[in-house]
Amino acid sequence: MADPNSQPPASGSSSAKMDQVQSQVNEVKVILKDNINKVLERGDRLDDLINKTDDLQASADSF
Repeated sequence: MADPNSQPPASGSSSAKMDQVQSQVNEVKVILKDNINKVLERGDRLDDLINKTDDLQASADSF
Protein backbone atom coordinates (compact mmCIF):
# COMPACT_ATOMS: atom_id res chain seq x y z
CA MET A 1 0.00 0.00 0.00
CA ALA A 2 1.36 3.42 -0.94
CA ASP A 3 2.24 5.92 1.75
CA PRO A 4 -0.25 8.83 1.45
CA ASN A 5 2.37 11.24 2.82
CA SER A 6 4.97 10.37 0.22
CA GLN A 7 5.41 12.70 -2.70
CA PRO A 8 6.86 12.06 -6.11
CA PRO A 9 10.33 13.43 -6.69
CA ALA A 10 10.17 17.16 -7.26
CA SER A 11 11.16 18.57 -10.58
CA GLY A 12 13.46 21.57 -10.71
CA SER A 13 10.70 24.14 -11.15
CA SER A 14 8.51 22.49 -8.54
CA SER A 15 11.36 22.51 -6.05
CA ALA A 16 12.09 26.16 -6.82
CA LYS A 17 8.43 27.01 -6.31
CA MET A 18 8.42 25.18 -2.96
CA ASP A 19 11.54 27.10 -1.91
CA GLN A 20 9.85 30.36 -2.87
CA VAL A 21 6.68 29.48 -0.95
CA GLN A 22 8.71 28.40 2.09
CA SER A 23 10.61 31.68 1.97
CA GLN A 24 7.34 33.62 1.87
CA VAL A 25 5.98 31.59 4.79
CA ASN A 26 9.11 32.35 6.80
CA GLU A 27 8.77 36.07 6.03
CA VAL A 28 5.13 36.03 7.15
CA LYS A 29 6.11 34.23 10.37
CA VAL A 30 8.64 36.96 11.17
CA ILE A 31 6.05 39.67 10.48
CA LEU A 32 3.44 37.92 12.62
CA LYS A 33 5.87 37.54 15.54
CA ASP A 34 6.72 41.24 15.26
CA ASN A 35 3.03 42.18 15.19
CA ILE A 36 2.31 40.02 18.24
CA ASN A 37 5.15 41.69 20.14
CA LYS A 38 3.82 45.12 19.17
CA VAL A 39 0.31 44.20 20.35
CA LEU A 40 1.70 42.98 23.69
CA GLU A 41 3.70 46.20 24.12
CA ARG A 42 0.61 48.23 23.25
CA GLY A 43 -1.34 46.36 25.91
CA ASP A 44 1.33 47.17 28.48
CA ARG A 45 1.24 50.85 27.53
CA LEU A 46 -2.55 50.88 27.76
CA ASP A 47 -2.36 49.33 31.23
CA ASP A 48 0.10 52.05 32.27
CA LEU A 49 -2.19 54.72 30.86
CA ILE A 50 -5.18 53.30 32.71
CA ASN A 51 -3.21 53.32 35.97
CA LYS A 52 -2.16 56.93 35.39
CA THR A 53 -5.72 58.02 34.65
CA ASP A 54 -6.93 56.25 37.79
CA ASP A 55 -4.28 58.07 39.84
CA LEU A 56 -5.21 61.38 38.20
CA GLN A 57 -8.89 60.77 38.93
CA ALA A 58 -8.10 60.00 42.58
CA SER A 59 -6.05 63.19 42.83
CA ALA A 60 -8.83 65.21 41.21
CA ASP A 61 -11.41 63.73 43.58
CA SER A 62 -9.34 64.68 46.62
CA PHE A 63 -8.77 68.20 45.27
